[in-house]
Amino acid sequence: MGTIESIIIAFAIYFVYRLLLLNAKRKLLSYRIQTAMQEIEERTLECTVEQHGKALYLWEKETDKFMAQGNTIDELFNNAKKYFPDTVLLIEEDKIKEFLDKSELPPLQSAQHL
Repeated sequence: MGTIESIIIAFAIYFVYRLLLLNAKRKLLSYRIQTAMQEIEERTLECTVEQHGKALYLWEKETDKFMAQGNTIDELFNNAKKYFPDTVLLIEEDKIKEFLDKSELPPLQSAQHL
């Protein structure tokens, strides 16, 4: 075999090796993304807030499972964090605004200051 043929064969072997390596990395990345998305989904609960008298109650939307209660929205969220520390609670923005006192709202910042 000549020198040029050896170089071509070496290049072909290297090219196949890189393709296999790239494919393995792609599969690993895909698996990691899928696992992360599954973990996020498992740690996320869609909730709703209800008020009865002065007390606020937090319920899981899908199962109607009681999650926490409090007299203010902050107290409600702090109590929910105690029992569901690694969980993301999704609550409709309008529902939260319903129970917030205007003084509790943080001041709006313009995009220039962020």
